[in-house]
Amino acid sequence: MATHWPAALPLSPTFDDSGAPDALVCPITQQLMREPALVITTGRTYERGALMQWIDEHGTDPLDRERHLQASDLAPNLAVRQLVELWAREHGGLSSGNARDDPASVSPAPCPVTVGTPAATPAMIPSTASVASAPPAFRSAVDMHALPPATQSYSMRVLSELESGGRYFAFHAADLTSIVGHWASTSPLCEPSSPLPSVVKGGEGATFNVRNVRTGQTGGALFWRGAYATDGAARCVGCWNPADYAVAGAWIDGDEMELIDFISPAPAGDALEVASRRLLTATGWRLGVERLQFGESGLVGDWWKDLGVEIELRGTWALSAVRCDAASLPYSLEVRSAQEDGVEGCVQAPCTGDVKMDAEGWRTVATGLHGVTVLKEMPHATAYRLRWASTDLHQTGGLSTARSGGGLHAEVLGFRIR
Repeated sequence: MATHWPAALPLSPTFDDSGAPDALVCPITQQLMREPALVITTGRTYERGALMQWIDEHGTDPLDRERHLQASDLAPNLAVRQLVELWAREHGGLSSGNARDDPASVSPAPCPVTVGTPAATPAMIPSTASVASAPPAFRSAVDMHALPPATQSYSMRVLSELESGGRYFAFHAADLTSIVGHWASTSPLCEPSSPLPSVVKGGEGATFNVRNVRTGQTGGALFWRGAYATDGAARCVGCWNPADYAVAGAWIDGDEMELIDFISPAPAGDALEVASRRLLTATGWRLGVERLQFGESGLVGDWWKDLGVEIELRGTWALSAVRCDAASLPYSLEVRSAQEDGVEGCVQAPCTGDVKMDAEGWRTVATGLHGVTVLKEMPHATAYRLRWASTDLHQTGGLSTARSGGGLHAEVLGFRIR
């Protein structure tokens, strides 16, 4: 079957991409990639046109000239394409032809599928009856100190859990913490003698968008805190979401894992000081509002319907940016500010029309947001609300599944005024 390639991203020819993250720049052209092409045998990504020209002339991988390549070894890297689009949109680099409106644009698959292999059909997916009722326990000893260091600051090395045949991976808590900060802060430790965990429906773990550099597979993954090993280092485990569909060989010793949402530098702004949080809607598995924070299990609306949260701040803040890791799900931002701050206008297209304040002082300042957005007008707020009209299971990119749970994460950044 021929590989379907989405249309190249419509970057403006005058766009200055000199500040683009290295992970989004082609090693050949040294420019932001419009059509990222993944070499499925190595996990490297290049600009498709430049790589095809190189293959025609040399027949090798540009960074490994002992490895022969042909066109059939390539596949679209949809995760990198999405990150390029988000970064270019944030920095004004997209031309009038919006990639999201392009019918050829492809969204990430709802569940992780290894790039370069056919998507799983119902016959290929194991039934509930075929899943072991008691997953194998942790291996008794792991040596993670001999692993080579990760090549990027947003990557970490992992070990496969041998008893699971590579369905699960092991990692040190400190390695993940160094990339994402706090994670699964209220979850109990999994003991070495316990069966391998499989759900985060009770908030007992965390979910992140990740990429296995070796295979190129991207999607939502589950992370759980583990018991302490004899050397005093926390040994934790994880797998693709859902755990029931994680396949043998998905992870091998020494695999490098990229934390996709931490590749680009965070937008300018500080973490806001929160006085209180509350839900405006019911949530899946009745989880609390604190699970919306990055590093937790994530939230979705009840039965993946609408989701709304309200955050009361300590003091008044100028909001500088908002980010969400489920980039395919649009959301809106509302603010409430102290009366003396006045009323700012709409700060982000496509919000249009007169700014209206309700009886409680709330006004919508941004709608139709996706992923990371810089709030250029920096509205003042003493509280804010985030709303998703839908948290559709199939639009979460594997962050949420019916079998293992999980959900999206979001945060607002800013600078304190008073």
